[in-house]
Amino acid sequence: MAIDAALDSNDPEALGAVLGAALSSFNAVNCTVVVDCVSLNREPCSKTSKTCGPCLKGFIGSAGDSNNPCSDPSEVKKVGDTCLNDIQCITKFCSKSTCKEKEKSCPADCSGHGLCQKLDVALSVLEFCTESDPSCDAVCSCDDGFNGKDCSIDNTAFLAIVLMVII
Repeated sequence: MAIDAALDSNDPEALGAVLGAALSSFNAVNCTVVVDCVSLNREPCSKTSKTCGPCLKGFIGSAGDSNNPCSDPSEVKKVGDTCLNDIQCITKFCSKSTCKEKEKSCPADCSGHGLCQKLDVALSVLEFCTESDPSCDAVCSCDDGFNGKDCSIDNTAFLAIVLMVII
């Protein structure tokens, strides 16, 4: 095994290379995104599975990785302004003719293998967590047999990854 050879050689660079390769496969991101990130004015997927990157320079929208569209700031309405449809609002959410705040969503909707929970900084469950609220976050609580921040890694894949790191 590569790790045995690196350990036997007492070569820290070789060991670092083997561990780096194993860990990079563990951190690999599935960037099969259902939507075209460019059409949402977002960077391509790179850090969060099945999710576009941050807004392109000059555009505004949900902070960080998201599949929500980003907009030209000169063309959007603020929360509380009158609207006719979602696209007019900075939050992309028009309800009862008023631009409203959107709720945070979980990465890849937990890949269908978990429950999306809204948590505050003390990890208490909240009923609602808006995208502009920095004191809360939407996180996946994975079903048994699934792992990862988006619950996309089943136990078989997880064990294979762990074994690659150990071996």
